[in-house]
Amino acid sequence: MATESSIIVKHSDQSQWLNGRAASIGSSDGPGLLGHGYAASSSWYALWAEKSKGLSPERTAETLRMFEKGKLAEPYIAGLCRLERGWDIQFDPDYSYRRNIKLPYLTASLDAWMTEEGEPVVLEFKNLSGWMGRHWDSKSGKAPLKNSIQVQHQLAVTGWSKGYLVGLHGFDIHVVPVKRHDGLISAMLEEYSQFWAYVVGGVEPPIDDSDATHEALKRVYPVVPMDAAHLDERASGLVAEMLTLEQSIESDSRALERCRNRLVQEAEGAEFLVTSGGQWFSFKSNRGGKRKLKPHNGKVRVG
Repeated sequence: MATESSIIVKHSDQSQWLNGRAASIGSSDGPGLLGHGYAASSSWYALWAEKSKGLSPERTAETLRMFEKGKLAEPYIAGLCRLERGWDIQFDPDYSYRRNIKLPYLTASLDAWMTEEGEPVVLEFKNLSGWMGRHWDSKSGKAPLKNSIQVQHQLAVTGWSKGYLVGLHGFDIHVVPVKRHDGLISAMLEEYSQFWAYVVGGVEPPIDDSDATHEALKRVYPVVPMDAAHLDERASGLVAEMLTLEQSIESDSRALERCRNRLVQEAEGAEFLVTSGGQWFSFKSNRGGKRKLKPHNGKVRVG
């Protein structure tokens, strides 16, 4: 029998619901903390800025429309599950989420759930289009890792043992079962604990090289015109390091272009190259019109 380890928290409106979710780690946050989230949130710093500074992620109109389409599709997916699988789909109340009893900073908003063989089961609905559709294979039981992480997060919050990822593709549903993985959940919870300590302590997490961190930093520290920051010795070392790296990149870039041009000359128009050691490469033009080297398996007809 699955162990129930969460309570349902209800709010009166969407604003309160969003504020409650913002003050916790939800299932959509989990993939980002593990490096598999959306581009805007795939870094600890970007998510820390959301949780600690109240900076909601900046999403394009296209992304927001995608989210809205997914929400509109949920009742339809649930209906198909009832029709094709005979599932008795259940929904939590509007403006509610599940909160873990032992770790209150862990929450999950379930798309739906059901009971199977006397056990509660998580249901996570997805609209299979674009990138996701290309990385989903219900026959072999595979789905994008970030989606599987979402379900494992929901299982961690609820204490349940199983979930299903249900993808909508046209008029068909594709179902991928997800069993609780205690080893993965244990590792996730360790990451969550370390991250939440930064949020509670108001301490910035380490800086990484992601675009998400760069964009979050711009919002946490907006430009102050005509202001000057006086750096200590440690921070001054970063100035010297950045100058050195910029010069190195510029030098490497020139060397790369020089090498590319020499190789174009040696290729004499050929789109495939074979090294003296017998290794094959494609040497075709990319979208920018420049030749790019790629390993090539097998031979092509020449001459």
